[in-house]
Amino acid sequence: RASWTCNAMWKKAGCTAPAAKHLHHFVTMIVAGYGGGILCPILLGDGGAPAPLTNDTIPAMCLLAWVLFFRTNFGALYNRIPVKLCAIAAESMFKAGLIVKMSAKAHAALGSLAGPLVIGTVAGCGGAFTSSADLSALAALPSGVVEAFWASVFVNLGAWPTTYLAALGVQTPTFLSELSERTIQTALTASLAGLTVHRELALVGLASRRRDGPLQ
Repeated sequence: RASWTCNAMWKKAGCTAPAAKHLHHFVTMIVAGYGGGILCPILLGDGGAPAPLTNDTIPAMCLLAWVLFFRTNFGALYNRIPVKLCAIAAESMFKAGLIVKMSAKAHAALGSLAGPLVIGTVAGCGGAFTSSADLSALAALPSGVVEAFWASVFVNLGAWPTTYLAALGVQTPTFLSELSERTIQTALTASLAGLTVHRELALVGLASRRRDGPLQ
């Protein structure tokens, strides 16, 4: 997660940013990169501190990623296709896991139907609400609000179908009631990864067309 977030910053600002702004980038990266994990506990009111404050691994990994991207040529290697595909897979696993985890907490803590959908959405795109202009690249999938919302709908309807279908007076089909959270998480991971790869390829094609100029 740290490398994915730092890569977004590196592509936006790169090493051309003034040295004085590097510390700002580092702090903002932690807040925006783990925005979902920071905001969801606050919204749920569970009294727990955000993960970056209780788990030293997170700031340590962020520091390592920051040094690699802003002090070495790691960014060029990271954006090579084989490495980028691995990064997309890892990021999609992280994102899907967080959405499922926070949705489960929301169902346990809240008595509403909309609440878990909101929490799942924030878990999938928290960085979009905490990022500054330097992190505008995080608006792309898998941090996009629209995609996070539909991911939340998929998770909540798939893992807790009875809760929502009963409100509509509909009996839950057997195959839906037998789906596990792990199955839902795996399906969401694959969907996020596929959608992200599609978007990355579209960006590559757009960059190629701009480089080659308009067709004659």
